[in-house]
Amino acid sequence: MITGDHPETAFAIARELGIADEGTPVVTGYMLTEAGAHDSPAYANLVASTTVFARISPTQKLEIVDVLIREGEFVAVTGDGVNDAPALKRANIGVAMGSGTDVAKEVASMIVVPRKPSEKIFNSLMIHQTTVSGVTMGLIVFGLWYYLNTYTKMDEVHA
Repeated sequence: MITGDHPETAFAIARELGIADEGTPVVTGYMLTEAGAHDSPAYANLVASTTVFARISPTQKLEIVDVLIREGEFVAVTGDGVNDAPALKRANIGVAMGSGTDVAKEVASMIVVPRKPSEKIFNSLMIHQTTVSGVTMGLIVFGLWYYLNTYTKMDEVHA
């Protein structure tokens, strides 16, 4: 989970969603800056040390996505603003919020829209349902990618 929120807020939300437990460190933007260049081993080790990032700038969000992809992770990014667009575009799957900016929606792989125009995308009643649906969608997409990557490799191309 990558957010610009305060570390305590980020940790509380991550713990509620099952992304983190009491032993999970929260890596901050300051800590990433202190680790050096985003292509350094220290930076990659810091990214690998947690599942929760707080007080992260848009540039750092993109760098984290780059590190995770370089390490072989399948990365999904959600966002709604112009500042999220680079990470949405770089991720394996970019998910824009339907209420977000046109820039975010343009670069995303998919857009989450409310069921009714008057309904917010993430209200308190939908958080759990949306999280479960998101995890399910992630598993479906990963399964499809794995199947295509594993079973559709051809030794020859016939035209």
